[in-house]
Amino acid sequence: MKLLAINTGINDSLEKVTHYQQKYGLSYPLIFDKTSEITQLYDVMGTPTQLIVDINGIVRYLSSRVPENLEQHMDALLTNS
Repeated sequence: MKLLAINTGINDSLEKVTHYQQKYGLSYPLIFDKTSEITQLYDVMGTPTQLIVDINGIVRYLSSRVPENLEQHMDALLTNS
């Protein structure tokens, strides 16, 4: 399992994204969706939006909120095919 963040903010810049990553000491990759390709691919309508995508590219969770007890549900979310 891998975790990454994708910044889809149309008013953000790579510099802002880098600053945010450094400020909060994020240890996972933070990607800047400069061309909105990911935003369009997953129909992101606002931020924040949390997605759990399995290894086959299937969206297993989509919400504006992180599910409670995410760690407990992660395996079930990713293995329910």
